[in-house]
Amino acid sequence: MSLILDGTAGLFGNVTGGDISGNIIGLNGNSIPVTSTGSTTARSLANRFADVVNVKDFGAVGDWNGTTGTNNTTAFQNAMAAAAGKKLYIPSGRYLIQFTTNVCFTPPANIVIEGDGDLNTEIIVAPQGFTTSQVPVAFNLSNQGAEFYGIKIKAKVDTGNKLTLIGLSSSDVSINNCTLDGSVTNSIATLSNSVYGINHGGNSSSISNNFLIQNSKLTGFTFVFLKANDQTSISNNWKIIGNTFTGNYFDDCSLNSPNGIMNDVLISGNTLENNKTSSLGNSSLALGIALASITNATISDNYIKGIYYDAIHVEEKSDYVKIIGNSVSIDKGLGNSKCVSFNANNAGGPMIKPQHIVVSSNTFYQYGISKQVGTYGITFSYNQFTAEPADDIIVANNTFYNFGTGIYSVTTLNDSISINNNIIEQCGEGINVTDGALTIYNNTTKSCDFGITCNASTRTNEVAVIKEHVFIDCNQNVFVIDANNIVLINPKFIFSEFNHTPNTTLKTLLPARSQDRIYGQLTMTIISGLGFTTGSAFDIEVITWDGTSLTWNDTSSLTPSPTPVSRVNFENGFSLNASRTGTALDVAITNVTARDACRLQVDLTGAAMIKV
Repeated sequence: MSLILDGTAGLFGNVTGGDISGNIIGLNGNSIPVTSTGSTTARSLANRFADVVNVKDFGAVGDWNGTTGTNNTTAFQNAMAAAAGKKLYIPSGRYLIQFTTNVCFTPPANIVIEGDGDLNTEIIVAPQGFTTSQVPVAFNLSNQGAEFYGIKIKAKVDTGNKLTLIGLSSSDVSINNCTLDGSVTNSIATLSNSVYGINHGGNSSSISNNFLIQNSKLTGFTFVFLKANDQTSISNNWKIIGNTFTGNYFDDCSLNSPNGIMNDVLISGNTLENNKTSSLGNSSLALGIALASITNATISDNYIKGIYYDAIHVEEKSDYVKIIGNSVSIDKGLGNSKCVSFNANNAGGPMIKPQHIVVSSNTFYQYGISKQVGTYGITFSYNQFTAEPADDIIVANNTFYNFGTGIYSVTTLNDSISINNNIIEQCGEGINVTDGALTIYNNTTKSCDFGITCNASTRTNEVAVIKEHVFIDCNQNVFVIDANNIVLINPKFIFSEFNHTPNTTLKTLLPARSQDRIYGQLTMTIISGLGFTTGSAFDIEVITWDGTSLTWNDTSSLTPSPTPVSRVNFENGFSLNASRTGTALDVAITNVTARDACRLQVDLTGAAMIKV
């Protein structure tokens, strides 16, 4: 015969059950079998509770009020030790962690550290008693398999001291829906301290494969990711997805590994904003996304805005990289500023240029002073003594707006760089081609001061070939100095929304000087919003410039005239003719009455070589 008690207070105190022999089952429930709804196997409550380790069961108290609180270091260490292969649950609260050892926590393998969301569960990491040269580590991830979810980890570091929040030297690590806060501030040019988010350095035996950080906020760091140039650790299959990088100094998302190995990297859907390096008085150290010695990387669909030296920076030994669908907005700040920059150096040994890279379908915008000198959409920077830019690069289907220079290319002779189907609008220079054998085709420069520019050269007689280029309303379509050549094949010139003054309107197409060569046919179309019932007309003529004289169908004078020899006749007597006025190939528009809202298009089917 047995007696089951109902748990009310009585002879045996508060009990949950027992039998007639007095074997009382107390509140710990060790012997009570419980069957979950819908399941078939009964388990004791103690066994069930052991599935998840709660830091409060080890004495943790989340009572930090911003000034004082319980030190939870020992409670967290004991809870982690009990949570190997399990979930370590940190309920809502603010938990102070004060520690004096070089490493505070080394989580066991296959642990999930989970809170109630980064707005509710906060861990305040406060190293104690370190010198300014020491760099203690809060979480040392050296055992495989660790996941952080729904937690805020915030640094509280003495002035001038250092801290690494996470040291990464193991595989299968993920950080989801968390906030990592370095709490670094500055006073003019001085940082309050140096706090690093994730240090993934080490020697060649240090491997960090299958790393994921997703939907998290990373803020207030000196460097979010850190790896010294001389470290040789190996990393494969990294994913950085949907995060917000804000209020950091120097590099936001830098995977710079000149002597290490990184393969298969995805950086996608992130927001990078409010980089604070310029507040230190030097913008040249600010990088948004930076790569070095990385193979098979994709940078896609990120939003980047702020004062950066390079918003996307691609260095040596980066191979097979795709930069696709990003929106990048920059301002100059205190130095030059570039949306995408390619270069190489010898920090990782012999110089190996970035190569096999596609830059496609991105939007690049400069939101500061219009056409600000020193701002660039994309740069290929060559220094014959220290650095080379890139090889086997495709830049296609991008838009550029409001830069000092849209695309700036200073390349070596054997670089293979293809620039095609881009729209470059309202820039000081649309495309600057200085040095290098480039292939540039099907691009449009619109409302630029100079559509195509070739500046001072470091080497002579190198030719940039520009095919099927469209110039729209540029102040000057082509400008060449020094000893390089530009060859235009089948260019198109569009002048939109201008008003015609009778017998005086003149539109300049290209330089036409003794050293230039222009051969081919011109097709001209003009449309006026007033007085043309047919809408448009065109004429095809043959134009030849042999360096001495310009031939236009015949040897007749080509000076603008009310009755030119070669002309297009409109209903109202409107006419076009080519002319050579000084050193330019122009199209003259003559008509006895004014015309508003005219649009002129001139197609050159042929080639023009422009050379100083």
